Amino acid sequence: MANRLMTVASPLRPCLAAAGIAFVLLAAGCGDPALEKQAAFEKSYKEVAAKYTAILGTNPDLASFAPSDESMAALTALASQVRGLSGGTSAQQQAAQSLAASIHRTAGMVAMSKATSLEAQQAVARDMVLAASILADDLEAIAAASSGAVGAARGEAQQVRDDASAEGRSAESDAGALAGPARTQSKRISDGTARLGQLAQEAAVLVRKARESAPSAGLAFVEEAAKIRTEARTVQMEVATAETASIETSTELAVANAVLEGAKSVESAADAALKFLSDFESGVSQESGRSKALASELRSKAEAMLRTLGEQRSGAIKAAYDAAVENFSAAQQGGSGGSDAQALANAITVDEIRMARAQVEAIGAQARLLASVAAKSEALGEVKTAAEAAIATLKEKATAASDALAAAGEDPAMAEFKKFVDGAKKDADAMTVDSLVNPPKPVETKASRPAPSRTGRTSGGGASEADLDALVARLNAAGTPMAAANLAAEAMDDSSPAGKSLKELMGLASSMFTPITDAIEEKLGAETAASFTEAMASAGGGMGGGMGGNMGRNMSLGKLTKKSFDGDRAVFTSDDGTEIVFIVRSGSWKIDMTTAMPAEQLEQMQQMVPMLSMMLAPVKQAAEKVATRIRSGELTTVEEIVAALSEAGPGRGPGRGPGG
Repeated sequence: MANRLMTVASPLRPCLAAAGIAFVLLAAGCGDPALEKQAAFEKSYKEVAAKYTAILGTNPDLASFAPSDESMAALTALASQVRGLSGGTSAQQQAAQSLAASIHRTAGMVAMSKATSLEAQQAVARDMVLAASILADDLEAIAAASSGAVGAARGEAQQVRDDASAEGRSAESDAGALAGPARTQSKRISDGTARLGQLAQEAAVLVRKARESAPSAGLAFVEEAAKIRTEARTVQMEVATAETASIETSTELAVANAVLEGAKSVESAADAALKFLSDFESGVSQESGRSKALASELRSKAEAMLRTLGEQRSGAIKAAYDAAVENFSAAQQGGSGGSDAQALANAITVDEIRMARAQVEAIGAQARLLASVAAKSEALGEVKTAAEAAIATLKEKATAASDALAAAGEDPAMAEFKKFVDGAKKDADAMTVDSLVNPPKPVETKASRPAPSRTGRTSGGGASEADLDALVARLNAAGTPMAAANLAAEAMDDSSPAGKSLKELMGLASSMFTPITDAIEEKLGAETAASFTEAMASAGGGMGGGMGGNMGRNMSLGKLTKKSFDGDRAVFTSDDGTEIVFIVRSGSWKIDMTTAMPAEQLEQMQQMVPMLSMMLAPVKQAAEKVATRIRSGELTTVEEIVAALSEAGPGRGPGRGPGG
């Protein structure tokens, strides 16, 4: 958790570097009143920067997902303090404004993380309210029915317990899966931050040499310092990208842990209900009064929890969102000019849209719960009003960002950002309060299927069983996991929005290293290309293993064995027992990857595709650089290529190895 705060503080480092250079220049002019003011400015600036670093590194309250108002106030007070500095040069003032914007964004992210944590707790509490209401319904039914109703009630309670147990296992798996990416992101941020410090020192030395040298000789030092600053900006952007990914991973990990704890609570309550039902079965008639009392108690607890949820939403959650909005707004208004400020503005825009969408989804979930278990129309009406306001805010944020991009014109560097904004605007425009409270139920359509022939060779969609067998044979015969992943991505069904998003993501992931494999085949032969893909698949760390090989391995379906065939639908099992579904679409067989995924997971994946595409783009750029070196004859072995790929990856630079 401490890493989360350290990553959001990283924008401070280039500000400190710029201020350090300014201080070197000022030191030579002691005695001049203007320079003395600048030196005083520099001193005050460094004191605030030191306090900022100290408060993030030593305050465990900020490192939690429930920071106190006092801790947040202390953080934002630093931004006000640095904005109040005067007497410095324009460069010093710009550095101060950048530091203030960085502090405000850090405060906004801490507040947003707090809101996310509270929303996760609310999600767990809503599940418990629903479970309590279901059990209360069952107990009331038992009190009025014969002993035959006990079996049905036990089934309901068992289902609640099984669902909670499955949700807990899923959350535990999610938390474990996030641990590795969190460590990788932390290392990228650490390496990049260390490199920024090194570049700052190199620039400072060159500036000092420039001042000490003759004008003709000093120019060379100034030009070299400018090159170093350019590299520093590149490293800074790479660190910022890793920081965004780290914050998202930390938030997902917190949500997974909260869901796990809630699932355990629901499972425990269901176990208690099951035990009660077992004891209750022997004397239903004598225990009807007790059953009614327990149902009444459950309903009272559910109503109390509903009141608590409403109070928390209008209190602590609203305050956390308000704090995030206020700090993001301050960071936007007070940032310095240039490309760094634009990158900060874009990142904050993404944060604000994600936060607005999270509010809409959470309020919608609250409304659906009230509609299901509460008879009080007044409470539901209040939540609907809040949902309408949240949707309006989301539309406003997305529309403003879309209009600003349209006014700025086409910019290839903004393509992924524009894709995210356009997607958010499209979703927002389609949102209504009614669709939140009463979401359309998925329509299950079953094509009329003729009875399979005795030979089982013809499908109802025009594709034959032989075609399916040929497709599976190609998947099974793929030489490497990455080759199999490429084939699987090509064969995926994209007829639905969720399937299209999933295919897009898997296609991007599987093609990241295509430039390298093409270059290897061209210069070194197919055998070396196969060795490279196998090396990437078996690599345990670094960019090759973490981003390429493991992704290729995870997307590979393994060896498939037919389990069933039913005209236009077939099920195969992989060597690890996973069931893979094939369906007929437009006269050919496709892999349906969406049937095994919950609707919530599919929705989240659709929202995350633009951001994930943005995160994977630098890796593909690194692969293209390495492919150029292969074609030039500089790299001739698999070991050299893997090492060069690690060196060229995000957060790296020429001449730096894994240690930065």
